[in-house]
Amino acid sequence: MKKGTLLFGFIIFVLILAIGCLAYMVYTQMTEINKISEDLKTIKLDAEKTQTSVDGLTKKYDQLRKEFDDKNKPAENVTNSTTNTVNTNQPVNNTVNSSQETKIAYEVIENKDTLPSDLKYDEKTKGQELIKSGNEYYAIIKAGEKSTAGHSIKVTDVKVDGLKVTIKVKEQGPNARDTVAQVITYPCAFVKLTVIPSGEPTVEVVYE
Repeated sequence: MKKGTLLFGFIIFVLILAIGCLAYMVYTQMTEINKISEDLKTIKLDAEKTQTSVDGLTKKYDQLRKEFDDKNKPAENVTNSTTNTVNTNQPVNNTVNSSQETKIAYEVIENKDTLPSDLKYDEKTKGQELIKSGNEYYAIIKAGEKSTAGHSIKVTDVKVDGLKVTIKVKEQGPNARDTVAQVITYPCAFVKLTVIPSGEPTVEVVYE
């Protein structure tokens, strides 16, 4: 009888121990699941913040692009008008000694990849350069080295007076709330000048 009682007690003890181990394992698994759930929530919040930032940058870029296009529409009209005026004032005869008024047609270059391959300039130094390539001149306005992305220099106006060209530019940087890449950049603006019939222009840059 006593042996049976001891055996029964031992079985109960083993069962209690097994149940305790099982409960501990379940608790451990639940804790791990809760931790993973919290991590997933954090990742989701970070993704939403990143998406919001990207949307904000996209809207800002579209706005700046629209403003730039609006400002450059008059410049295109002036260019066309200048070209037409030059063609209209061509002398009727072909005499070499006839006088001809000098005109300058200009074009704001938005994509530097379209520049001539032989055009060499120092983009790291802030300032301006006037470089001749073929029959055309290129005015290059350089903002210098910047430590982040989001910086730019835009041409806002171009005025021509004989061989003198006045270029107005505006430097822009990222907003304090924008998320920008930590990368070295060298913002530049480019204006192509075509002198008709010939001559060397002078360039003055005015910062807004």
